[in-house]
Amino acid sequence: MTLVGLATRPLPDGVGRKAANLAWLIHEGLTVPDGWVVPAGAPADGLADELGRLIGPSDRYAVRS
Repeated sequence: MTLVGLATRPLPDGVGRKAANLAWLIHEGLTVPDGWVVPAGAPADGLADELGRLIGPSDRYAVRS
């Protein structure tokens, strides 16, 4: 799997500081929108299919880097 939920504990190696901080906020009980991270070095094969299963065509979403 390429995508990792921000609520996953522990996050795998290769996630950036922004994802790690959001995961920490979730762990501390703060309200954070659902989110996923693609760890550095993760294969891109199947990424579009994974996103398609998580995000519907009428869902709103933001992409951050």
